[in-house]
Amino acid sequence: AKAAPRRNRFFPRSKRCAGVQVCRCAHLNGPYRMLAGQRRRAKQNSPQKKHEVKSLLRLFTSLFALFLAAQCFIAHQSNHVVIHVSQAEIEHEGDTDENLIHKELSSQKIELERPLLVPVPRPTPDPFPPLESLVDLRGDDNNSVKPGADLRFLLDFAIVGFAKTGSTTLSRYLRALGVSMLSEECCYLVVDKTAKLTRYLYQELSHDMSESRMPRGLKCPQDLSSDLSLPNYERYFPNTKLIVGIRSPLSFFQSFYNFHAVNTPWKELLPTEKLAKRCIPGSLGICGWRASFVDFLYKLGKTDGTIKEKKLLELNLNRVQVGDVFIYELGQLSDTNETRARQFRQDLASFLGLEGEMPPIPHVNTLGRFDYIDAWKEEAHARKIDICDDEHIYARRILQDKTERTSKWVREYLLGSNEVFVSSREYFTSILEGWMDDPCLNR
Repeated sequence: AKAAPRRNRFFPRSKRCAGVQVCRCAHLNGPYRMLAGQRRRAKQNSPQKKHEVKSLLRLFTSLFALFLAAQCFIAHQSNHVVIHVSQAEIEHEGDTDENLIHKELSSQKIELERPLLVPVPRPTPDPFPPLESLVDLRGDDNNSVKPGADLRFLLDFAIVGFAKTGSTTLSRYLRALGVSMLSEECCYLVVDKTAKLTRYLYQELSHDMSESRMPRGLKCPQDLSSDLSLPNYERYFPNTKLIVGIRSPLSFFQSFYNFHAVNTPWKELLPTEKLAKRCIPGSLGICGWRASFVDFLYKLGKTDGTIKEKKLLELNLNRVQVGDVFIYELGQLSDTNETRARQFRQDLASFLGLEGEMPPIPHVNTLGRFDYIDAWKEEAHARKIDICDDEHIYARRILQDKTERTSKWVREYLLGSNEVFVSSREYFTSILEGWMDDPCLNR
């Protein structure tokens, strides 16, 4: 008959060790099993060997009990997560081969004082509607936009004009501040590819729809002069805010001409008298027509369109209804008056819905990308023009006329709209008043 099991002296069934319930750690099961194996093998050895193994087992059991009690006490004091055994059943069974020193942890009842793991938050669903519900995934033009699709949420603002007015500087500045903006010019609306623009905005810009999110925007200096872009804004993005930079049409023409002179030195540039009016083949987009700022600004539909107002216009262009407009003059980006410069940044931030102090705007030089090649640099810069030279007098007269009409129309009509915003209105107006004087007369 089997010997009756004895109760362990160190772990009485009805008592607790050191005033707390005994803890059991799975990684310490190994030593117990090792000693149990030694104890079973000791049966075949001498009585003295058997007594030594049993003494070693009792010593280890007592030390382990003190260790577990201390661990439990510390855990209770620090309120850490601890696995408890409901009843301390670490028993020293009889000297039989069938019984082990302790029971498996899996056979015990386990209680948790608090969750052992922090639940992993589930990914939030995409706040944007599925792309296929907005456009046909295979088409690019306006016909691929799904009927009734609302695209307004995709685009908060756009820098739409004009070329050589600091649009690159401004777009890179906003992007550096964390504004969700396309990294390159995106002029798909110029060619009626609204569906392609929709996919691009959807895939490239942030899907954040929270109230504190950064605005989403793009840059395309051709949008104002294009026949298709503004109608597409009116149809698909009527609430998108537009940022417009202007400069004297006379200085614009010279800057644009010199830009191509140094950046495309392998192309022949036409003489300015052939470029003074419409764009012709071989003009590379340099022409007096692109300097008709007053006519392109008129398309925004922010003025009353009176007969007196129209006398300042040259082109018969259709008007549209678009979102609010923030207009600035190029000189405001590099204003040395710190008070006005800070006010400009604050007004721009307010227009875009941004908060906080904005740092100064650095200048981005887009002229002379081949300046590091000495042979090209000298030849390329030799092609630059000074619009005040006598050989450009024909073009200068036409461009100065455009400059004066733009100045008068903006000051007398455009600034009167409550949908047009400008920073430091008096300073802005004084700059435009200076356009009325030919800069070449005093040279």
